[in-house]
Amino acid sequence: MRKVLLIAARSAGLIVIIALCSACSSPPAGNAAEDPKARASSRAANLALQTKEDARRARKAAAKDDALLSVRLVQNACQELTRKIAALATSSTVDFSALDSFIPPQLYPTDSFAAYVDDATFAEVKSQLTQLVESLLELVRLLERHKPTSIAGIERPPDEVNKDRSALQQGRLKALTSINTYCESVRRAGAGVGPLH
Repeated sequence: MRKVLLIAARSAGLIVIIALCSACSSPPAGNAAEDPKARASSRAANLALQTKEDARRARKAAAKDDALLSVRLVQNACQELTRKIAALATSSTVDFSALDSFIPPQLYPTDSFAAYVDDATFAEVKSQLTQLVESLLELVRLLERHKPTSIAGIERPPDEVNKDRSALQQGRLKALTSINTYCESVRRAGAGVGPLH
């Protein structure tokens, strides 16, 4: 009887060991089915990313010539606007209705420029353009506020005239700095340097 129990215990132990080895060596049926699905999903995601990147490169290549032309036009518009601002005096009249004609239309980047540069670079250029337009609005407000009065025979005190000249000088300097910063961001974007930080 003792021999029989010993043989039975050994057999049971052997069965347990065989079962454990079998469980460790063969993957569960569910994981085997999921693995090809995961690989297929990963391949599909990589293919979608590659397709998107190829489309972006194609758009960039198609837009390159027009975008670089836009960069040159912006640079010329910046020079024209710089000359106009440098020529402003306290007696100059540029009101808000004339602001559109004061700012050259070529100053604004084109759709092809937007397609040529990446989103972060275009966002930087737009931010610089916004700051430029705001500085021009400030300058026009200064000119409007300090328009000479049309009352004949009344002269303004010299200290007021000097304040006006000083304010105009500061406004012009701010606008010129904004133009330089904007034009540099457009130039860098066209050269492929990327956004400024």
